[in-house]
Formats: sequence, C-alpha cells, structure tokens
Amino acid sequence: MHRKIITLTSLLSMGLLCLSSAWGKQTPPIQEPKEAPIKSAIREMKDKIKQKTGLELVHIPQSTFKMGFFLADFVNTIREVSVDGFYMGLNVVTVAQYRRFCEATGKMMPPEPHAGGNSFNPNWSKGDHPIVNVDWAGAKAYCDWVSKEVGVACDLPTEAEWECAARGGLKEKVFPWGDVFDKTKLHRSKERRGDAGGTAPVGTHPANGYGLYDMAGNVWEWCNDWYAEKYNPNDTDNPKGPPKGQYHVLRGGSWEYVFPGAFRCAARSTLNLPDQSLDAVGFRVVFRKLQ
Repeated sequence: MHRKIITLTSLLSMGLLCLSSAWGKQTPPIQEPKEAPIKSAIREMKDKIKQKTGLELVHIPQSTFKMGFFLADFVNTIREVSVDGFYMGLNVVTVAQYRRFCEATGKMMPPEPHAGGNSFNPNWSKGDHPIVNVDWAGAKAYCDWVSKEVGVACDLPTEAEWECAARGGLKEKVFPWGDVFDKTKLHRSKERRGDAGGTAPVGTHPANGYGLYDMAGNVWEWCNDWYAEKYNPNDTDNPKGPPKGQYHVLRGGSWEYVFPGAFRCAARSTLNLPDQSLDAVGFRVVFRKLQ
C-alpha cells in the first residue's frame, strides 16, 4: 500500500511539473483574418462619406431585370436591361443633410413646403424629413458638392439604377415588397390627394429587400435621365436615357398620392418645367465607385 501511495504521489508530481512547464510557454496569439484591401478601402470611404455629409450607403449588386410595365392603352415599355453594381443612399437626402450643403456653399435653403395652405416643415425644423422644393439642377449641385467633399463621384441615379434598387432583388414584382398593394408599407395620402399633410421622417416604413427606405411613397425622386415617353429598346446595358430632352424623370410616388399605381416600381413621371420644384419632390444619391 505504501509503495502505491508513493507511486501515485510521484505521478501527481510529474503531472504538475508538466503543467508548470506548459504554463511557462507563451501561447502564440490567434491571428485575426485580415480584411481584403479593396473591402477595407470601401468601408473607409463609406465612413468618410457619412462623417462629411451624413449620407449612409447601401450596396446594390449587379442585376439583369425586366424594366418597365405594360401600358395597355398604347405601348409596351418592358425591356430587359443590365445594370452594374453601385452604392445608393439608404434614404432620400434629408433636410439636415441638405442644410450642410447650404451652409458650406452659402446657398439658401429652398422655400418651406406647404400642404393645404400650411407649412408642414416650418423653418425646416424637422431635420429627419426629406428635403423637398429642390429642382433637378439643385439636386445635381448637391451631388457635385458631395463629390468634392469626399473625393469620389456622387450623382443622381439613372432611371434604370433607380428601378433596379426599388425592386430590392425581387423579380418582376409590381411593388418593392411584392405584387399586392399594402398601405402599411409606405407614406401616402389615404382618401383624397394631399390628405397625408406632408412628408414623414425618412425610414418610418419597412425597408425593401436591399435595405433601402421609402422607395415607394414619401417623396418623388429625381433621376438623372431626360424623360422620354418610350424607352430605346436598344439601350439595355447600363441605360442612361435619351441624350437630350425637356424634362427629367421622377420615380417613386409621394405623400400627395392615393392611387396605388403611382407607387409601382416601374411608375414614372416628370414635371412640366425643366426648373420646376415641388413640395412632394426630393432626391436620392448614388456612387458608382467608392475607390
């Protein structure tokens, strides 16, 4: 019995010595995988854009999709187009973001927006609402300012880019969420035109499949393209619209509208004057490259 105890004691001692020896050695630290240089540069640029302008971006992947819809009255506008990947504003440009531009450039804020004779954003005090009453040239001037601030090109989306983003990855659906109209998915008037009383804070309603907010409702959004009643059937690879025209394209529908058709992914409109602005029209930006 005595020898067994000695043997067990010896074994325990040897074990402790081995453990002590192991503890004395430094375990090499676990190496975290390094971020790919391109991804790192993109992340840093997105952070820079947010810091300098307040804009947050969402990546929209390359897509080939059927753009447009059938107008039973007179023309079939559907065509298959391909759009390269790009980055789009998470939201339409807000009052607070546009104010930065005005303060930096010395420009005046646009006239206050009204509905039913009353301002629905007095003194532009609601900074998280969409900026409105900005014409197409004013929206382009904002994009030019952002480009200079951050060092990469900012622009308005082409009509094809806008529709690609609005669809949120869904194929041939009517609305950004599917085929059935759902009044809980957007900000719009309920019974008569304009009864919504004005804009809502951005991001109030659910995002689409790409994570973008207000791709239907709240405000119409300027696109880069000139408006043409018919699409060019041969312009299908990153289409940019006609080379000239009188008016520019609007997409998305707005708080003024009741009729569901205005909120289709493919619905489009324009204003009657090239320099016109409205209290139901805003804009969203894109970046086609971030490095």
